[in-house]
Amino acid sequence: MLGGTSQDIVQPKLWLQVIGTLLISFVFLKASISEVFQKSPYISILIICTIFLHLLYLLPLPPFIWSNLPGRDIIETGFNAANLSLPWQPLSLAPDRTLSGFLSLIPALAVYLVTICLASKIEIEIAINAFLIFAVITVGLGLFQVSGAEPLLYFYDETNPGAPVAFFSNVNHQATLLLMAIPFAISMLNMKDWRAGEPKRSFVLSVAVTLILTIGLMLNGSMAGYLLLLPALGLSFWLLIVRGKINLVWMGVVAAPFIMFLAIDAFLLNPIGADIRNTILDQSSVSRSQIFAGTMDAIYYFFPIGTGPGTFSLVYPLFENIDHVTSTYAPQAHNEYLQVVLEFGLLGGILMMAFIWWWFKSFGAYANSHHNRLARCAIIATLLVMVHSTVDYPLRTIAISTMFSFCVALIVRSQFENQ
Repeated sequence: MLGGTSQDIVQPKLWLQVIGTLLISFVFLKASISEVFQKSPYISILIICTIFLHLLYLLPLPPFIWSNLPGRDIIETGFNAANLSLPWQPLSLAPDRTLSGFLSLIPALAVYLVTICLASKIEIEIAINAFLIFAVITVGLGLFQVSGAEPLLYFYDETNPGAPVAFFSNVNHQATLLLMAIPFAISMLNMKDWRAGEPKRSFVLSVAVTLILTIGLMLNGSMAGYLLLLPALGLSFWLLIVRGKINLVWMGVVAAPFIMFLAIDAFLLNPIGADIRNTILDQSSVSRSQIFAGTMDAIYYFFPIGTGPGTFSLVYPLFENIDHVTSTYAPQAHNEYLQVVLEFGLLGGILMMAFIWWWFKSFGAYANSHHNRLARCAIIATLLVMVHSTVDYPLRTIAISTMFSFCVALIVRSQFENQ
């Protein structure tokens, strides 16, 4: 509820960071660093490297070092124009924003550590059920928001007015939350109930929650959410149902209403084709193609050092096409992979590829598994976020990054328990 924006709003994020710090401290009162490392050495190394990289960008350097790094001539020119001697400077072009980005990691790290070190299986199931209930509530809140209700139902000044953003400032990130919930909702088709011949309760719950999430996504207005809906449903059924060997007749009963709803919506109700066409042809400064082009120019200019975490909105205007500049600005690159390379340079790109390699390895391990239900849900949920991150920035919100880290922790727990 408090982490629904990537905007620089201090107060709600501060509460989450304080709570996260207390949780991390509590974890290390109960478990040693070596125990955490033992559960997943690979992910632990990636986390340590990510923390170290943030701190590296905050380390002050003497002028003869930083002034010779790629792209730092911009800063040097400013000091020279003001007839000032060059001071010690960190690698980051905006240290305050880099520090803010570092602190934003705390809630996600706290959830990861609690999940792998302290949470029992029952507590994890409770957390997932709470997440599904919350996702359903956001759909209801979104319906109130689009019904012309009071503006007080919007929680941020900079938002998508008239859209069902729920607790987020950006409707695309609400779509990400609903997409992440879909595999967990479908997984409620409890295998034991089916084998016992009593599928009614789990069947009704799963269909009801999945239908609500599907309707929420259709009414959401996010193009990425709309386009990812069918893959989310299909992949969830494949990994969670087909691999679980549930009767294909029942699978068809579950899938039919969603396919019918999607077909009707796509061909009769929703002008999604026009939206796609307008986005492709849009040549304004906020179109994805223009943002990507400007970001690539910035990457080339600052590579391999990068600009520092959290600096995109300050750096990107230097590379915008002046002929297409409007009153609308791009707060992020709308592509997490490009933005990571711009801000973190070569080292950030290597860390990102290392995580993606781990994810693909995990996917291969669970794709044909009939067990580890929650790990397979987490695999699908993280995939949806990573795909959405090619055209948006959901991981820049604490809410999505925390849920993403929870899913990573579910995969890590499963891998450790299988050893």
